[in-house]
Amino acid sequence: MKKYWFIALILFCFSALGSSDFDELGKFFSTLNSSKFSGSSLKIVQKRWLPKKFISEGSIGLSPVLKGFNYMNSYSTDIAYRFFLNDHWSIHLKYSRHSNPITLDGKNEVEQMGRIPLELKYPQKQSYLGGVDWYPFYGKAVLYNYLVRFDLYLSLSGGTVELLNWNKTIPMGSLSLGWVHWWYKWLNTRLEVQGFYYKYNVSDGRDTKEINEYFYKAYISAGVLF
Repeated sequence: MKKYWFIALILFCFSALGSSDFDELGKFFSTLNSSKFSGSSLKIVQKRWLPKKFISEGSIGLSPVLKGFNYMNSYSTDIAYRFFLNDHWSIHLKYSRHSNPITLDGKNEVEQMGRIPLELKYPQKQSYLGGVDWYPFYGKAVLYNYLVRFDLYLSLSGGTVELLNWNKTIPMGSLSLGWVHWWYKWLNTRLEVQGFYYKYNVSDGRDTKEINEYFYKAYISAGVLF
């Protein structure tokens, strides 16, 4: 009895399919047979939503220092320009103006201990950087019913930093990991975690000391493409 019910169910399913459905099903199986399923021969990747070859981006951002300087809540305002060579590479220029509000610990160090820490003597004033960006990963995801298109990238930068109370600029390097969200084909936002390094020598008249500065920033920006 079960066998007859099974045959009746198969007949019902096939009768529910129209001729066009059978044609589409045939095309599907034909495509599957031609692909051979070799693992390396079957590759389906959607093209990028926004081709970026030879377009420019101007952005403005804010970069609070996450770790690296004592006695200050340092941050910078940043202006950047990018030029995309293709979908995977871009070059950039960035100017940063630094602000260094002193924390309560810094004020206590000066007032109670009677000394000025090096961070307060030579805080950052401004910096000029240039570098290259590499975009190896891209994709899209659904966030609260909104389609998010994004790229993940690495940035390598080099340039100079100018310190307050210092009469010369100092070489500085940076390595960043970033995420860019493409809201429209003319607007994006970026979020980066940046690591920086520079060094300088200070002297108290008797001895010279080399200062190595490592610090980390979060970079948040909005950019316009043109």
